[in-house]
Amino acid sequence: MVISRTTNKLADGTKKRIAYYCCGAWKNKGTSVCNSNTIRVDKANEYVFNRISELLSNEKMVKSIVNNINKERHKKISPAKKELERIDKELEKIDRKKTKLFEAYEEEIISKEEFKERKDELNKRAKSLQEEKEPLLVTLSDDVSEEIPYEFIKSILENFSKVLTESATREQQKKLLHMIISEITINEAREIDSIKLKINDNLVDYISKEEGVSIKGTPSSFMLRNIGMSVLNLDIAI
Repeated sequence: MVISRTTNKLADGTKKRIAYYCCGAWKNKGTSVCNSNTIRVDKANEYVFNRISELLSNEKMVKSIVNNINKERHKKISPAKKELERIDKELEKIDRKKTKLFEAYEEEIISKEEFKERKDELNKRAKSLQEEKEPLLVTLSDDVSEEIPYEFIKSILENFSKVLTESATREQQKKLLHMIISEITINEAREIDSIKLKINDNLVDYISKEEGVSIKGTPSSFMLRNIGMSVLNLDIAI
């Protein structure tokens, strides 16, 4: 999703610049990959502002969103286990091949050059598998037991709404809203169906440092590791 701007000529001859959110793939590659699916920035921003206000007045809705986030994270565990098992089996197979390769070299069935070439190929494949394995181990770590706290998400939304309301200019408001909006879904009537918000380190840092607002319940780096994340990066559909 990117911002696109057009210039409209009014009846009195004056020109007016209008900003739209549009599909990034469409803007970069055209209709062969996607439709434009444009929506006016002011309309989308107003929708987000109203939805956040609605959420903050309904504790059950915020809790439901946080529960969905945590459910999605738990869903990743089963596929991660299967993928880890597959990688471990392939690594065991590589170890057996290395043993046979060494035996073939010792018995002078293959030359030193052939031994080195095949050993390097196996080591390269093993290294690639180990790199695939590392993020899976983080996901399945025994320490990954903490859930994303409800208080943290609520605090971010509350403080974002506060900063947005108190922004001195419309440009500041647009900047804040563009930071938090990651995806807009539009129905056939070209009305907003849903909007996905991105809660990440950049947003929290901006609210905390640039605007001087403290975010309650901000996860420490230790907590982020415990919940299987190296950095804060969450998507919330509203």
